[in-house]
Amino acid sequence: MPPLSRQSIGEVLSRVAERLSRDWSDAAPPVDLLIVGGAGGLLAGYLPPGRTTQDCDVMVWSPADARATDLWRQLDEIARSVADEFDLPPDWLNRGAGVFEHRLLPGWTERRIVLIEHGPVRFSSPSRVDYLALKLFAGRDVDLDDVLTMRITRDEAAFVRRTLESWDANHFAAHTVAGTLERLEAVVLAQEETPS
Repeated sequence: MPPLSRQSIGEVLSRVAERLSRDWSDAAPPVDLLIVGGAGGLLAGYLPPGRTTQDCDVMVWSPADARATDLWRQLDEIARSVADEFDLPPDWLNRGAGVFEHRLLPGWTERRIVLIEHGPVRFSSPSRVDYLALKLFAGRDVDLDDVLTMRITRDEAAFVRRTLESWDANHFAAHTVAGTLERLEAVVLAQEETPS
């Protein structure tokens, strides 16, 4: 399977949106899906065009009720069909990133960027600052490399820092916030040492 590029991600997600909008009940609420990870960064233009990924990480944030289970079932069926059509692995569209849903910064829904819209189905990406924050939370080498490639601005770093420092122990364990803040400071320092 060839890796997914910005163009191929757009093509396969457009096909998924088209089929899902056809299958989704007219009486059901709109479907909002958040694309994160490498696919979200590529499609939103945050990552360089030459960067590729092996999958598309998706989070469902609407509908957030019992219908989400039906949505996942339909989405899985459609994704498998699209996988056959585009020669992708059956699990190319995955929801493993859902563990980070609660780490989206307050107000992210107002800042999100709609990338693909077909009928009641929308695929969005987090805004640049929210995407950077998710990458810092994840903290893997590939995530931190992406943050360095994106060159976080002073304003973005200050926004992420302020937001994280305002979270209390009920929102996150102190070590999770502290670790993310440490990664943020390390990235800012690395950028200062290697100007663009």
